[in-house]
Amino acid sequence: MSARYAAAYPVYRDLGWSPIKLKAPTKWPPPTGFTGHDGRDPSGADMYTWAEEEPGGNVAIRVPGTVVGIDADHYDGKTGAATIAEGEKRWGRLPYSPKSTSRDDGSGIRLYRVPPGTRLVEKLKFPELGLGGVDIIQRHHRYVMCWPSVHPEGPPYRWLGIDGGELDSPPALSDIPDLPAAWLEGLTEPNPGPAPGAEFSGDDYDINAALTTGEPTPRVAQKLGQAILACRGGNRHDDVRNAVLGLLRCGKQGDGGVLPPLKVLRDNFVDAVASSRPGGKDEAKGEFNKFVFSERTAKRLADPAYDDLGGDATTFDPKIEVEDWADDEGGEPTEAQH
Repeated sequence: MSARYAAAYPVYRDLGWSPIKLKAPTKWPPPTGFTGHDGRDPSGADMYTWAEEEPGGNVAIRVPGTVVGIDADHYDGKTGAATIAEGEKRWGRLPYSPKSTSRDDGSGIRLYRVPPGTRLVEKLKFPELGLGGVDIIQRHHRYVMCWPSVHPEGPPYRWLGIDGGELDSPPALSDIPDLPAAWLEGLTEPNPGPAPGAEFSGDDYDINAALTTGEPTPRVAQKLGQAILACRGGNRHDDVRNAVLGLLRCGKQGDGGVLPPLKVLRDNFVDAVASSRPGGKDEAKGEFNKFVFSERTAKRLADPAYDDLGGDATTFDPKIEVEDWADDEGGEPTEAQH
């Protein structure tokens, strides 16, 4: 199909979707202003213009806030199939939903309906079992590559039905099944707070300003105690990421001694997860550094509506020296989601 986007966008539009155009045969970058937290849905005029400019472009669905995609990878050592199986063991079987894929190994994206305002974790993984390879596609996070796009490596995308056969047409938005309640609970992001930028549109916060030194205040020590416990839980990536944000909020609000506990927490996190990361301790340390130095963190710290002044927990009294963060590989540059 030489006129991929031009031929397909009316089909998707009439089925209730918002199809955006990418250059063929690519998956990135998307058109500016149509993805992420602040992106808008394309209008009919936008779609028509894209079709005129590049009729053979690739097609991607920008999902509404009431739909998520479960994207499981089963190739190159990824464990998406086993991860889904573990999820179904814990939360019950996922209902049938058409799958968008360019592969023949079972990989692909299945779509499910969720309540408005739902915010889920970005990845499904069970680190204690060494399982991962599943991304959760959400409106603010990613988009769904789909028929009749061409993958950068050559294969075409198509929609597969319950028997694995190719569907004659894409699914309608109205036909997407609900994500079961147990899955919804299992995938819901812990204590997400407001979406970044939802109520605040100012500049990102300077994360370095929250890395206070000196003696940890009682509140900082208290939050470190909670964070240390999070390193032992079953959802360590998300729980520790949120604990890091809580410590940084303390620094933003004037508490001293945030940097030393972050280094204690980093060491505990690395020890807890290194064996489940292909890159071992180096990968785990980089993962933690991104909890601290990321666009997501900067945006949430900048939002005055996203605050935390209280909380009760067991305290932890670290006896450590104050060091510069940079002497341990430094921070990570901020990264935009796409």
